[in-house]
Amino acid sequence: MFYDEAASDVFGAFIAAAGLEPIPDLIDIDPAQVSLNVYELAYLLDLKTPIDYSDFLRRRAASEKASPRLGLHETRSLLSDVDLARLRNRFEASNHRLMAAFGRPETASPLRLDIRTESGSYCDLHQLYASQSYLSFRKLADAIYARRNWRDRFRSLFKSGARR
Repeated sequence: MFYDEAASDVFGAFIAAAGLEPIPDLIDIDPAQVSLNVYELAYLLDLKTPIDYSDFLRRRAASEKASPRLGLHETRSLLSDVDLARLRNRFEASNHRLMAAFGRPETASPLRLDIRTESGSYCDLHQLYASQSYLSFRKLADAIYARRNWRDRFRSLFKSGARR
């Protein structure tokens, strides 16, 4: 199942794909936890140095805040048609076993990676990094990250000074 297809109800979409009865009041996963736009993904992939978990989360939050400010919501694929085909083929057998376990027809498959990434929506990462829109995005995300990082350090300094 492709997360972007179910951006507002991941578990509900899986239950529907499996042919199960809907479950009322099912708690869902926040779409931000499972779906990144192409700018956010490129930003996180571009981090060169080893990064600890808390720093990664702060960078993830900064990139998430930068997107709406610049009106960037592209969900293009970083996988080419060849990459998508290879990925589909890799999971084909397990998808058929999953559908059989749910008693669904052999032809049904919950893994439809290309449902929203039609041919031609491939995004070359190197071209994206060179684009003015990405450079603006990165500058804003870095600025948001730096402000938040400075604010956290200031608070920590203030708290440690208050204890003395």
